[in-house]
Amino acid sequence: MTTSISPKAMPAELWYPIIEMLPSVDQKTCLSVSKMFHDIALTYVFSHVSISLGLWRPFEHIDDEEVFTDDEKADLIRRADASYEVLRHIMRTPDFARKVKRVSVRAFSCAGVEMQLAIRFLADALEAIPELRGFFWHGSSPRMPLEVFKVLANSSHTTLRELGMPQELPEGAISLLSPIHDLTSLTVLDQDADEPSLIRDVLEANANTLRALRLAGETWDQCLPMPSFASLAELDIVCIQGHEELGELFAHCTHLRALSLVFTYAEDVLIPVLRAQPKALPDLDSFKIWSVDYSGDDLAVLARFLQKKKRLRRMDVMVRVDARWLAADTALLITPILEIMPKLRELQVVGLSVRVASLQKEHIQDLEAYLPDNLTALLIWVNISSSSVPANEWIELFNSRRSLRYLHLVPDFYDALKLKAAVLNDPPPNLELFGYGAQIRPIGRDPITGAVVVRPRWPYPKVHFRTADDYGNDDWEWLLRYHGNDEDEHFMDNADAFR
Repeated sequence: MTTSISPKAMPAELWYPIIEMLPSVDQKTCLSVSKMFHDIALTYVFSHVSISLGLWRPFEHIDDEEVFTDDEKADLIRRADASYEVLRHIMRTPDFARKVKRVSVRAFSCAGVEMQLAIRFLADALEAIPELRGFFWHGSSPRMPLEVFKVLANSSHTTLRELGMPQELPEGAISLLSPIHDLTSLTVLDQDADEPSLIRDVLEANANTLRALRLAGETWDQCLPMPSFASLAELDIVCIQGHEELGELFAHCTHLRALSLVFTYAEDVLIPVLRAQPKALPDLDSFKIWSVDYSGDDLAVLARFLQKKKRLRRMDVMVRVDARWLAADTALLITPILEIMPKLRELQVVGLSVRVASLQKEHIQDLEAYLPDNLTALLIWVNISSSSVPANEWIELFNSRRSLRYLHLVPDFYDALKLKAAVLNDPPPNLELFGYGAQIRPIGRDPITGAVVVRPRWPYPKVHFRTADDYGNDDWEWLLRYHGNDEDEHFMDNADAFR
């Protein structure tokens, strides 16, 4: 005999931690279950508010004379209305404003579209939030205005802990951040930002509390010597151009647990540092590199560095290897990295590039032999001239990893693999999300029959701006972070613009 308990029989305070742990889609469902559930869920559903400015389009589709289709106009109006309604509610309802802890702005207005009114609404709403802990601006059209910087500095300087700024900043923006002293996370990706001394002042003011830092390579170099970060655990350096002094990070960031390095030019400044200090950064649990023109010897140095990181749980190695080696060798160019994976017992999240002139069955056997059995997320970029591997051998590889919940494949421009339909027809048993280029689809199961249910793919803007909240999983966001930039045009091919 079973006894059912009405939700009302449990005190409301017991429901708070339960609803907090629910996926965001289920938290939203709670808004319409009962008044008690509504009031509890409201705390979590609107703790992070996302605001849209404009209508996202691929960069090559933006011009000075925008012409919208009827569907685009409807989508633009819907997003604007939703954003304005949330901002108005924040300004008019103090109880609601207190629930908002983080605000993200997705700025993708089209050329010539006036955004002043929207920015004024945004600034007024930010001023009304008494406990703002995080602010993030994604995109550069319009640029994050000085008006917003001033509000953050004046109204949120005592509460703000996370600040993410876009790649283009207005002149004078960094100087306005001087009142902010307790940041735990900071993103400054503008390579042409204010005087480096001002950025360094901000870093110095927050050196004791910063745990996560993302900087452009040029900014990193210009801010040297860096302050000694007492708590820094995550460091991303992007747009590295080949003249930066990366050896400094080993001296000033000795307790790093996560390191991401994204290169934009061929000249490498990392391998000499790794060759000289193979035992550095022993506590790494996450490592990401996107680099160019690596030789087999370079990859061997990188592999020797990584194999000593026994806590490594996430690894994403994307290399554009020297074309001369690509033509001369029939082995997978990533082999030195594959060979160390069995020694990394904690490894669960993997990104790698499969680059070889002609893909053969032996290459799939290498992946089968070396990829961890307990993989939970896998990203593979493919760059091949031809393939003799049938789809079923790839499917057997993926399905053998029974813990795999997220699989993302990025084919080359001509899609030599043609694996999308095969994976959707027979996905790994516990797969929840499948990406193919810019197409990302949730995968479900019928609760009665267990049959695979392929859900509608994400809309284009969600793919472009993808955040941890979008994924519902920090590992998955980390794995695809920095992938699909403007140089990787085929990544964004053939995705729905609106849905």
